[in-house]
Amino acid sequence: TDEPEGYRLIKYSADHENPMGMLVYGHIIQSGMLCVQQDNKRAFELIKKAADMGEPNAITAIGMFYEKGIYVKQSSYTAIKYYKFALEEGSMIAIEHLGEVYKKGGDGFSANPMESRSYYKIGADAGLRESIYQYCLNMYNDDIVLNYIYEIRKYLEIGRKLKDEKSILFLGN
Repeated sequence: TDEPEGYRLIKYSADHENPMGMLVYGHIIQSGMLCVQQDNKRAFELIKKAADMGEPNAITAIGMFYEKGIYVKQSSYTAIKYYKFALEEGSMIAIEHLGEVYKKGGDGFSANPMESRSYYKIGADAGLRESIYQYCLNMYNDDIVLNYIYEIRKYLEIGRKLKDEKSILFLGN
């Protein structure tokens, strides 16, 4: 509730090489929040330092820089490398990013719905709402959707219990 004090503590944490502090402060710099000058280069460098220290969500964030081409040359391959490493280090957020990259395809490789589905299933099994929805949507868009109808319903029921609006709407339809 005290933004100046929160900002001071985050900056202090980042200045004292705390990886989570560096990640959060990097996000503040990247988005230009709290009257901080927006600077993608500085944000990337700070988040990369946290990633090099093993912070799983910072590793995911570096993957996002590459996926979107923010400050660095856009590269889905490099993004995937970072997302897989982040997943190995325990970042659940990386699962959904992997699903999305394989869903879209990119710079030199085609979309791979089955690979996308496999990552969304991992996320769905972990109870991630967006993964549940995307996993079901992926199966629904398959040519042989009737083979998956019970699986879709099972996961949409989980989404309903989690009060996920998209899953509830999908289930209702």
